[in-house]
Order: sequence, then C-alpha cells, then structure tokens
Amino acid sequence: MLNLLDWQVAPDGVVAIFGDNSFWAAGSDWKEAVRDVVKSFLGEEQRAGSGTFQHHNRPYSEIMEESPFNEVEEVRVPVERTWNADSILGYLYSTSFAAPHLFGDRLKEFEAAVKGRVADFSDDDTFPEDNEFLIRLGRRGPDAG
Repeated sequence: MLNLLDWQVAPDGVVAIFGDNSFWAAGSDWKEAVRDVVKSFLGEEQRAGSGTFQHHNRPYSEIMEESPFNEVEEVRVPVERTWNADSILGYLYSTSFAAPHLFGDRLKEFEAAVKGRVADFSDDDTFPEDNEFLIRLGRRGPDAG
C-alpha cells in the first residue's frame, strides 16, 4: 500500500501512520469487561467487515522501512480520556468489530449488557483511560524503494 503512495506524495513529503492502543487489547478492568460482553454476543474472534480481523505480526515501522518511505521516526503522545457508557457504545459502533448490524435484533440487549457490566466499575458513569498515540512518520531515504 505504501508503494501506491510513492507517486502521490511530493518528493520531500512524509507519510504518517498513527493510532492508539486498541480497545480490543483492553488494558483496564472495565475495558476487559466490555470486550467480554462483545465476545459473548459475537464470539471469540474479533470481527472485521464480513470476516474476522487478521493482524500482521510485524511492526508498522518495519513494514515502512521496506517501502519508499524507509526513514522512519516514531513519536509517542500520551492521551488521557474519560468515557461514559454512551461514549463507549458510540465508539464500539464506529468499529468494524462491533458495528450495530452485527448484533441484529439483539442490539438493545447488547447495549443493556454493556451498560450493566460497566456499572460494576463506576458509581458515576465515568471510566478513565490512559492511552498513547504512536505516530510513525516515513520519509524517503537514500535507500528508498
């Protein structure tokens, strides 16, 4: 995919790949509980579109180093968020692994299960998250391509 960008990005241009730590990977008790609810409704495999999510086992930086954008710099940006039950559901519904259509006629049941489960972790419907954005910047180097 990065090879396709080679002709679209200016010679001195930069490509960026960024993301935060996956909600699916949990990292806190309340996230793990939400993930368990999703799994109880949709199964153990993480969904992705009409199939299941298959993640590569190589870091993006390594993949970038084999592309025309082979000079790679990583920047980490800490992020603190506070979620509530509705924002958790909104986030889940924006993903391919928990899109509303996957629940069919059990969507309301799923919503109630998530809200009931996260209520065990907060008396005021707030759920803190410490996360981190990892930004990988790729520039063309002398050995590009």
